[in-house]
Amino acid sequence: MNKTFPRLALFSLALLFTIFLVLGNIFIYQKQRASYLDDFKKTQQTDIKLLSQLAREALITQNYALIEWFFNTWGLDYKKAVRLTLENQNGFALSQYQRRKAAEGDTITSTNTLTLHDGIYTITLTSDSIEIDNMLEELKLQFLLVNLGATILVIINIWFFFQRFAIRPLEHEKRLRKIAEEKLRKFES
Repeated sequence: MNKTFPRLALFSLALLFTIFLVLGNIFIYQKQRASYLDDFKKTQQTDIKLLSQLAREALITQNYALIEWFFNTWGLDYKKAVRLTLENQNGFALSQYQRRKAAEGDTITSTNTLTLHDGIYTITLTSDSIEIDNMLEELKLQFLLVNLGATILVIINIWFFFQRFAIRPLEHEKRLRKIAEEKLRKFES
């Protein structure tokens, strides 16, 4: 039986496993990235609902100090929030609080519409995605490490393949040729 077939099958399986590992890693990275962004957006939407209740109270009492206090106090623990705006239906800002400038990265904005007897108001919360960006950087690092391992596996597989199927058979043929040449010389002399 030919010994090359099982070796070739083993090499093929190792190569397929490596490709599967890389593709699976790409799929997992995309799913985790989407999950991080969805979680961030859901948290922000929950926050905007709470801020909307405070804004409703502020609009009824015409006292925006409570919403300003909450935004600034809440911001000590919630460092992602950058800006909060409460506007009337004409786009005039009744109150606007900006904690700091947004970083150069992306920002994520959630809005909610409030309807009171005297009009429609919009509250907007803008947050930095720095924390999400940091999580995604860690995820990219994990992705790269796993793919580096997979690349090393591919290199080992290729080395093994060439060592087994290309280099060693050539060396074996050289030895056989050398033995045959020596036998021929002995026979001729």
